Amino acid sequence: MSNTFEIDPDLVDEIDDAEPLIVAPKGTYSLKITDWLADEEGNTIREDKNGLPFCMPVLSIFGTDNDDKYKTLNLFIPLPSGKVKDAKKRNARFVQFKKICTAFSWDFKDEFNVRERLGSDCEAILDVKNGGQYGDQNEITSFV
Repeated sequence: MSNTFEIDPDLVDEIDDAEPLIVAPKGTYSLKITDWLADEEGNTIREDKNGLPFCMPVLSIFGTDNDDKYKTLNLFIPLPSGKVKDAKKRNARFVQFKKICTAFSWDFKDEFNVRERLGSDCEAILDVKNGGQYGDQNEITSFV
């Protein structure tokens, strides 16, 4: 690299017209998995601080006139694990996983391959929450 950078003249108009992404207003939306968050090694199935497996798809809103203007959102998917000993926590984790599988029309008994899940879609009700330093964010309040 060097100490200077030259702007491609073909990009000047696009840069000039660029606007920050916005959150979608509260409502029902179609969401599609467009990517998966990964760790430094590229693993999309990761462990939380308690050693429990999870994954996080990146969801994009589609089917509206403003698709390209909306921020993406992330969804925490707790993957089933026998490591959870507390019956209530274990049940809550299983219920959440099954709810997400149902929303995306996945059979929860199948092998969970994230590459095969890319492009999956669902309907969900979104709300707006204050994301602190990240500004307003959409969150899924329920699946349709």
